[in-house]
Amino acid sequence: MVRALRSHRRGHRFESCVAHMQEEQEYYTPNIPAEPPSKHPGRVEGIIAIICAIISLLFFPIIFGIVGTILGITSRTKGEETLGLIAIILSLAFMVIGLALGFAAGQPMRGILDTFFTILAL
Repeated sequence: MVRALRSHRRGHRFESCVAHMQEEQEYYTPNIPAEPPSKHPGRVEGIIAIICAIISLLFFPIIFGIVGTILGITSRTKGEETLGLIAIILSLAFMVIGLALGFAAGQPMRGILDTFFTILAL
């Protein structure tokens, strides 16, 4: 019983000491200024849209053309009217040109494959 009473008193002292330390302790909060709003909202989307448009000439024209168009629309709604419009036009035009190039490149291959399968069938 005496041991329990002593351990209780020690615990009480510890708790009061911790409470006292927490009352005195001040927490440091740094004053970090908020990032200023961008002067050109939508510029990043417009640039990425133009990059997607250029990529759509040679690789996956449907995917990159659609992504470029969507990013161009996003850029335009955020405030970059001219860049967004250029990105939309380039994305759609390069998507069509990329599809035409892919179709044209596929035609000679189709002839070669037909000849190859004809030789295999003999």
